Amino acid sequence: MKLSYRWLGELVDLSETPPAALKQRLTFHTAEVEDTEVLGEGLEAVVTGRVTGVRPHPDADKLRLCTVEAGGDAIEVVCGAPNVAEGQIIAYAPEGATLPGGEGEAPITLEAREIRGVLSRGMICSERELGLGESHDGILVLAAETEVGVPITDVLPLTDTIYDIDNVCITHRPDLWGHIGWAREAAALVKQRASLPPVADLASLPQEGAPFPVAIDDPSGCRRYVGIVIENLTNGPSPLWLSRRLESLDVRSIDLLVDLTNLVLLEQGQPLHAFDLRDVRGGEIRVRTALPGESLTTLDGEKRTLAPDDLVIADAEGAVALAGVMGAENSEVRADTTAILLESATFDPVRIRRTATRLGIRTEASARFEKNLDPELALQAALRFTQLCLDHVPGARVSRPVADCHPRPVEPIEILLPYSLVRRRLGLRIADTRVRSILGSLGFGAVEEGSKIRVRVPSWRATKDIERAEDLVEEVGRIEGYR
Repeated sequence: MKLSYRWLGELVDLSETPPAALKQRLTFHTAEVEDTEVLGEGLEAVVTGRVTGVRPHPDADKLRLCTVEAGGDAIEVVCGAPNVAEGQIIAYAPEGATLPGGEGEAPITLEAREIRGVLSRGMICSERELGLGESHDGILVLAAETEVGVPITDVLPLTDTIYDIDNVCITHRPDLWGHIGWAREAAALVKQRASLPPVADLASLPQEGAPFPVAIDDPSGCRRYVGIVIENLTNGPSPLWLSRRLESLDVRSIDLLVDLTNLVLLEQGQPLHAFDLRDVRGGEIRVRTALPGESLTTLDGEKRTLAPDDLVIADAEGAVALAGVMGAENSEVRADTTAILLESATFDPVRIRRTATRLGIRTEASARFEKNLDPELALQAALRFTQLCLDHVPGARVSRPVADCHPRPVEPIEILLPYSLVRRRLGLRIADTRVRSILGSLGFGAVEEGSKIRVRVPSWRATKDIERAEDLVEEVGRIEGYR
């Protein structure tokens, strides 16, 4: 599991907790941080600039002389990029700046040098030279409204510390397979409040008309299925902030709509899948077991022969996804997709693990569904994706009421916890108020009943994680610290 310090810092105030200190606290109190990777070292010297002039190089047909203003005197730079043009806002690396270079390449420290008889002072950078990707066919062009002369790290999320979490330590904590779960932990450890990202208001979405038809034929395999139809979409490459966020966590950027599903997966810990609405045949979705001899071609291009216990998502004519594992080619989002059916569901972890193991498929989705996800998260994540679409896809709209099939809602768990049990088990003289404070900081509700408290377990911790009083004692102990 990869975790971004920068992203956590957007959810919790970490201004007084640098990356090394947070790593130590998370390791001592939550789960082992096995390693860290620092991204964007050396890019602090790169600034935004404006190309104020472009003219031919006197001695090279494919090179041009560019005048750059980057908050000071005009600078002349030799540039070979075919897309450089007057008026562009670009990333300018001055003399002395160190660039990371492409994958497998050594960092480069720039100095003024003659190129075919002309002195070039610095460099106009491509994505590859900034470590944003492998593209170096042309320079990186920033938005026209970008301020000139400011560090590029103020404009793009280039610098970060990435934590590599030991997955074994969080097998029992499905809430920690997304950044929000870690934000809750970090908030409790640094005594701050987590600020959760906005989700679409369910009440503001369409209420009239019928939801998209969804049926759960196998309720033992699917505990909840949320479907939202979003129309008037335009797809294409993701903005740099989004592709950079995904790629810094080793998730390949594909296109805007798919990238937004992956962003929600990394943020919320809930896998999503988007079907191209025009490919959902018969205008319905059924969650069922595979039919005898049924097969489908998954998104990786492999034809899969299904077993009777495999759970599939099907339309009126056949399977369109292998539930909890991977979608099918016959309904994938494409460049010209204009309407989708968004799926956000909760599947039986044992069924998903069996299918993934039998077929030899290990995906980000199956890894999370195997951990027994919180059914409440299905709706939360779907509404988060909807809000992102409304924010980042001009004209996007939800056209039908939300379909929410939840055949067997889970009753909240309440546990009676004696204060004396906490002190006896931990061997600590810990005040009652401190016990309540710790549990409250982790999202547990608590009502005092004499020498005990009645604790309500939040849904994200009620997935076979917190079941009895001793589990609550452990929560208090790990946050307070053993000594």
